[in-house]
Amino acid sequence: MAIFDFFATKKGPENVDVKPFKDDAVNRIYNRLFCDNIQLYKLQAKKPYCYPNDILFSESSSILDLQRIIEDKSSCTRLKILAHNELRLKGCCPLVNEVHAIIIELGQESGLSLFAVFSDGTARCLNKSGRFVVWEITDQNGMKLKQELFLKSELILKQFNQLNMPRNLAPVNGNMRITVLDSFGLHFGEEKLDEISQDQISWQILDSATHLRNYLKEISLGVSQLH
Repeated sequence: MAIFDFFATKKGPENVDVKPFKDDAVNRIYNRLFCDNIQLYKLQAKKPYCYPNDILFSESSSILDLQRIIEDKSSCTRLKILAHNELRLKGCCPLVNEVHAIIIELGQESGLSLFAVFSDGTARCLNKSGRFVVWEITDQNGMKLKQELFLKSELILKQFNQLNMPRNLAPVNGNMRITVLDSFGLHFGEEKLDEISQDQISWQILDSATHLRNYLKEISLGVSQLH
């Protein structure tokens, strides 16, 4: 039995606005990573909306329109997650499930740190000071480490309880939270960091994520200060 208490959101997400940082701009960056508040994406988009924003932000978008975004190989992962969210709001469940992102948060006395990896090969690191870095994973070793992390995240999904609930506040000092975003919604589990070693799968996910983050830091591929 896993030590984690796991939860999931299966229906359309509520517009969650968690504020673990002092800077509101950093909080917006943080919340956009979870793709459960489409209003944050509207705020940063310019009008008139172009594809795919014109579909995502329209109340009259059809299931076929949203499916087009999901199947578009040029669409970034976060936009695909938003499209899945809108489909669930319309009562449409995916026929095939796919893991889109893994986000690991560490609550520390000095603040929150976060590492997020998306299926399109991008990774993001947000540290307790609010510094935000984006990597593009393009080399073979990086892609192998990313694939290992995603395979392990599929195993941990079997431990989740299926509950409809919004995302919680950020993890407290001494806690680690693993969030998995898949075609069915946002899933997360949280436990004390010093107890993670008792759960083999959770520990493997943390270990894989640490290896990937350290590798990206070493090679510094495509480092940017983007959101």
